[in-house]
Amino acid sequence: FYVPEAERAKVRAGVSVRYQCDGCGAGGEAVITHVATTPEYTPPVIYSASARAKLVFLVEARPAQTDSHLQPGLPIEIEPLP
Repeated sequence: FYVPEAERAKVRAGVSVRYQCDGCGAGGEAVITHVATTPEYTPPVIYSASARAKLVFLVEARPAQTDSHLQPGLPIEIEPLP
């Protein structure tokens, strides 16, 4: 997922986030494993209404439990970061 530049300070490896996606039921929890050190411009197709900032950081996270509903490229929503 991507976070806007203004939210970058809130994400770091080891932080847990809650996610939701279509067909995922109640969603789940994931642990951030990587945060890009350099920003990039918003990709041409962004699925999240909250991620429309010009500069964003790519964040990678792994589900805390196996979730067969998650597939590569599936749009997800992340609950607001603490």
